[in-house]
Order: sequence, then structure tokens, then C-alpha cells
Amino acid sequence: MEKTMESRLATDIMDAVNTIGFKPQKFAESMCCQHRTLQQSAFRVFLVWTRELAAMENYDARNEASVLLARELVKTMDEVGDALPMV
Repeated sequence: MEKTMESRLATDIMDAVNTIGFKPQKFAESMCCQHRTLQQSAFRVFLVWTRELAAMENYDARNEASVLLARELVKTMDEVGDALPMV
């Protein structure tokens, strides 16, 4: 994989969640303390990742629940819409 800013960020996030003691709630709280425009931009990224995850055809028991939930979320995103304005 090419070492882009995006691939480095993905690796950093995966390294963090793979660390003993990582607290998802603290991460979520920290994200909510960021600038509101950046919160929206970050959420946009998570929505795009949700669509990518939902489109995965090759998955196994380690990520099956994530893929299946992502597929359900995409149904809602398609129904409600997931376009977030840049403000």
C-alpha cells in the first residue's frame, strides 16, 4: 500500500484500537471536543468507510459483524441521505 496521509492515518487508528487499554468512549469524547467543522469532516470519513466496509465481499468471523452492521447502516444512509455540508 502506498504511504499516503490517508494510509498512515488508517494505520495509526488501527494501531491505537489494537492497544490494550484503548478506550473507545474516551476517543469518542475527544472527537466531540474538536472543532465542529472538523467533527463533520471526520464523520464524513467514517461514513465513507462504512460504505467501503459494507461493500466487502471477502470477510470472515473476525469482521463479519462489522460488515453486516455496515450494510444495515448503508440502507439507512441511502434512505435518509448521508451528504454532509461543508460549513
